[in-house]
Amino acid sequence: MRQVFLGSPWIHAPADPDIVRLFNTCGRWAKLPAGGCIFNGGDRGEIALVLSGLGAFSFQDRHGRNHIFTLILPGRLMGDVDGLSGSTVNVTDAALRETEVRLLSRDLFLQFLSENPSIQRKHAVGIIADHESDMEGMIANFTLSAPDRIITLFASLIHNLRPEPDSEGFYPLENSLTTIEISQIVSVARPTVSAILNQWLAEGLLKKVDKHLCVSHALFAALQDWTYRGATPAAKIRKRRHRRVMSAVKRRASSSQSASEANGGS
Repeated sequence: MRQVFLGSPWIHAPADPDIVRLFNTCGRWAKLPAGGCIFNGGDRGEIALVLSGLGAFSFQDRHGRNHIFTLILPGRLMGDVDGLSGSTVNVTDAALRETEVRLLSRDLFLQFLSENPSIQRKHAVGIIADHESDMEGMIANFTLSAPDRIITLFASLIHNLRPEPDSEGFYPLENSLTTIEISQIVSVARPTVSAILNQWLAEGLLKKVDKHLCVSHALFAALQDWTYRGATPAAKIRKRRHRRVMSAVKRRASSSQSASEANGGS
């Protein structure tokens, strides 16, 4: 599933528990309709903790096409990056479904972080991890075939939602995505997404239960993750260095033995 980093493609890790407590204590409850946005960026930006539903980070290209590069599940933050920097960027933080959130003003969020340096450091590390998840999604779109991108998206959702499989080994996706949303995430044309999903339905790798898509574990049989290949890159580098050192030691020993034999022979 992952090719470079440790985060899940397209999906951020849950917010730090200390930050969650801040939102639950001081945040203003709100319900966003599907398509509703928070006011992110700038000096008056908002930061939101998603309580239920589903959010997304998206942007429109110069042709007006929408692209989703992050899905925001419950327990994650929206608007926290530009809330920290104050930058206004070409990103929309919106609800894909009816979504409950708790909102904080940027001023209150920054005040809390400045008063709690250890939490501020953890939040900074978390932002880096979030960007790594975003990059994992982009790397998947750059390098994988259309079916493998969709498989990776489903695997990422299941890894983070952790649904229990049914007796046949199918994992339900509670927040089933539309074909349009899948196409906007994996950068594949909607008709192609529909054709791939219909093929998997015909092959028994997918099924629909109460309008929710359920994914068979068999669909992930060929899924690869760089952390499952044995040694990490750092370990492989150490092994290569060890082999080079041992090879040099053997060469020196062989050279010394040859010189000794030559001296003894003379």
